[in-house]
Amino acid sequence: MARARERKDPVFERLAALAANVLDAPMAMVTGAQEQTLAHVGSAELARLVRAAGPVVVDDAREDERTQGLAAVKSGKVLAYAGVPLTLPGGAIGVLAVADVKPRDWKRRETAVLEELAQSARVELELRAELEALQRLRGLFETAPVAISANDLEGRSLLRNPAAEQLGGEQPLNVVEFPLTDLAGEAYGTGAIGVPEAPQRFVHAFDDAPTGMAMIGTDGRFRLVNTALCKLLGRTEGELLQRTLAKTIHPEEWSVRKRLFERMLTGEIHTHQTQGRVVTGQGEARWMLVNATALTDDGGWPTEFFVQFQDITEQARGQQLLGARHDVTRVLAQATGVEQAAPLLLEALGANLGWDVGTLWLADEDSGELAAVASWRHRAFGGDTPQVGELTLEDLPVRVTHSGQPVWTEALMAGAASPRASAIAADGLSGAVCLPIVAGDGCLGAMEFYCHELEEPDEQLRELLATIGMPIGLFIERARATRALAAARDEALEATQMKSQFLATMSHELRTPMNGVIGMAELLLGTDLNEEQRRYAGMVLSSGDALLTIINDILDLSKIEAGKLELEHAEFDLSEAVDAAVELLSEQARGKGLDLRAFIERRAPRRVVGDRFRLQQVVTNLLSNAVKFTSEGGITVRVTEGEPTRRGQRVRFEVADTGIGIEPAAVARLFEPFNQADSSTTRTYGGTGLGLSICSELVEMMGGQIGAHGEPGRGSTFWFTADLALPEPAAEPEPAALEPAPAEVAILVVDDNAVNRMVAAEMLRKRGHRVEVAKDGAEAVEAAGAERFAVILMDCHMPIMDGYEATRAIRAAEGDGERTAIVAMTSDTVDSVRDACFEAGMDDYLAKPVSGEELNEAIERWRPANEKSDLDLGVLNRLTSDTGGTPDLVGLFREDSKRELAQVADALRDRDAQAVARAAHALKGSSGQLGAARTESIAAQLQAVAETGELGSAKALLRRLETAVDAAQSALSTALPEENGSK
Repeated sequence: MARARERKDPVFERLAALAANVLDAPMAMVTGAQEQTLAHVGSAELARLVRAAGPVVVDDAREDERTQGLAAVKSGKVLAYAGVPLTLPGGAIGVLAVADVKPRDWKRRETAVLEELAQSARVELELRAELEALQRLRGLFETAPVAISANDLEGRSLLRNPAAEQLGGEQPLNVVEFPLTDLAGEAYGTGAIGVPEAPQRFVHAFDDAPTGMAMIGTDGRFRLVNTALCKLLGRTEGELLQRTLAKTIHPEEWSVRKRLFERMLTGEIHTHQTQGRVVTGQGEARWMLVNATALTDDGGWPTEFFVQFQDITEQARGQQLLGARHDVTRVLAQATGVEQAAPLLLEALGANLGWDVGTLWLADEDSGELAAVASWRHRAFGGDTPQVGELTLEDLPVRVTHSGQPVWTEALMAGAASPRASAIAADGLSGAVCLPIVAGDGCLGAMEFYCHELEEPDEQLRELLATIGMPIGLFIERARATRALAAARDEALEATQMKSQFLATMSHELRTPMNGVIGMAELLLGTDLNEEQRRYAGMVLSSGDALLTIINDILDLSKIEAGKLELEHAEFDLSEAVDAAVELLSEQARGKGLDLRAFIERRAPRRVVGDRFRLQQVVTNLLSNAVKFTSEGGITVRVTEGEPTRRGQRVRFEVADTGIGIEPAAVARLFEPFNQADSSTTRTYGGTGLGLSICSELVEMMGGQIGAHGEPGRGSTFWFTADLALPEPAAEPEPAALEPAPAEVAILVVDDNAVNRMVAAEMLRKRGHRVEVAKDGAEAVEAAGAERFAVILMDCHMPIMDGYEATRAIRAAEGDGERTAIVAMTSDTVDSVRDACFEAGMDDYLAKPVSGEELNEAIERWRPANEKSDLDLGVLNRLTSDTGGTPDLVGLFREDSKRELAQVADALRDRDAQAVARAAHALKGSSGQLGAARTESIAAQLQAVAETGELGSAKALLRRLETAVDAAQSALSTALPEENGSK
């Protein structure tokens, strides 16, 4: 069998692509007459199947007798197939088909969509068939016995048929001229029909012409008609000669045509072309393309009119239906919801199909009662839109919604069974159409339209009424699903927010008394206690730490579920992070007689970029579980090199123990919240089952995976991987100078809880600091105004004046003067509270409960560097002595420090902790070389803060650094007057 010809057609290519996209099928094809391939998407194997199977629907082609023997099916390239015929009045001429590489259950709505797309293809094929008919008409032009010619607007010849060529220069006795216009109605020339000297030849040509022709007098009456016009209008010659144009043109259009006729009578225009409807002898409205030319006397006044009629009803109806489908599709593609789409859908159908008013009804999702969603009326409709009113079982929307079938009536009568229908008919709207809005096997509602006069729908319109409701129903169903999904999402977000708020509140309420419990236990352990008392105090501190771990786990899980947990990206030493986790559990392991070891493979990276705290949290949790579930033997931590990644290195961590082991079937649920391998372990070993769930989430955020394996009684191994970036090469850090012993500083502790005030004050006094206390923000403002404190520890939630307002008041009082370091000390740990602290003007943040070590680190971080001078002259003198002179030190330092301060500011704006650390490190080095001791000290603090990844206090340090740099520049200018003066 010869291979079908393939002619890619852009119109059908788009149609095939649309079919494949809408039905989610990898293959689609359109074929035309004589098995010609007009378009295809995907494998060409479909072409053979289309030619062999034709228009059938097959769920599994391997099991259907019509397809199971075909090569494409046997090879497994096509296993599901759906094809619909493309038919013209003469019969089927092609197929629109889609296919899948796997069996599928073709749904009714999918085949309906395929039918809808096939209808578009049929319309296109019909239009092309009509174009071919026009080409055949050209053949008649070539063989017509009447001379036909055309000239452009400047009189140049455009074309002449053979009869006109034979006349040569001979002038016909009678010439009928008419305008030539393009599709836009613009004139481009003049056509002429000439009758030779023999009148009989003209009579034959006029009467035998395939186009309807007439001579019409100035009174509008037909004077001469040909056979073709009689057939077009369905009347005899005698009947037409008794009629006028006014009785032939459709009544709704006569007013417009009358004005054109009057303009020709007055000589204002001599020719015109128009489209409109006429009424045939059978009462049918037909669309005609009409060309009229005025024949004038010697004075230029019209004596009669030559008029041509061409029936374009099918083309006009096809354009109307195609326009309706196109507009409906456009609305469904662009509308965002049912409320927006409903009036546009009514207009898309009503305006294109000549209806006057319409209403869209939808059934309530719960009760099923119909409600009007939108109404529409044509702009040319002069009456009122029918009142919605209460529907009865006899009303069209109810009947159509129940039956799922379209209904139309050409004669809606006043006094009908439905009061509403009777009222509509009384307003003169006798034609009614109602079509169902279908989704799946149900009907969602109906669209009803009314007009003054309705013709019996033809086959094309019947098909449109029966199928157009399917895509509308799918759109409404999808819009409702989207709205329900959005409502469910909003409810979930609200629930998550409520949960987060509840957890934040509970965290605050729990941390406040725990700060007292843990702090007091820590203070108690620092006193002289006997062995029994120390054991009891240690148990209190251990229990408090365990409870704090549970609270932190719950908050971490809440943050992860809400998507609010963000990983830091800072450089750190991987071995130090692992060693810190091991050291944290080493005492507990030694107490149980366990051997705890850590091995880091030589090829594993040492310096990495990531979130050290969260990585260490995962390792610590796995180690804690290993110690908990191991009673003898040992625990081994192993870090090995993984495969390279785009940004750095994948690192693998393993924690192996010789403990109770684990059932392989229990591994999967280990990483679910509140789950353990065996519920009995909760009672034997304690724990909430949250730790591993949090570890799983954190590892996923770090781009890795987590898992475990083991056997009961033979230990277990927990492992995870993490994608860590590698830092840029940096210069070797300078050896740190020996710092003098910390001196006493004045500290103000502000907290409304007496226990918390006492705990913080006693911890600080034990380290040699002078401490004052205030019980609310108002007292803090008063105390800060009376005395200069080095550091203020500020609670956030207090009566009378909270910590935020107190901080703003203190900052306002300071103005541009020296700034006191204010450190937030609060039980709230959510990010929004942290941000609010920094926005209020605080410099640092501590979360309760606060240990003595954490408190001391904060004080050391923010103690004033008063003991350090702006410029160490000894360092500067050694520099000048060693180099034999210092060219433009002031200028170089000014340029370098300006650039490095700008780099810090830019990095803070981008929240790039690594860049902040690099710029601070560079400034520390340059200022240390010159002896700018205070600048060097503050730059070192900023570097240390940035390396932790927490940038909340960095802005305050930057302000202190800018002040120190200005002071250092002034000191350099004073110390090097000659250089400064020479500039």
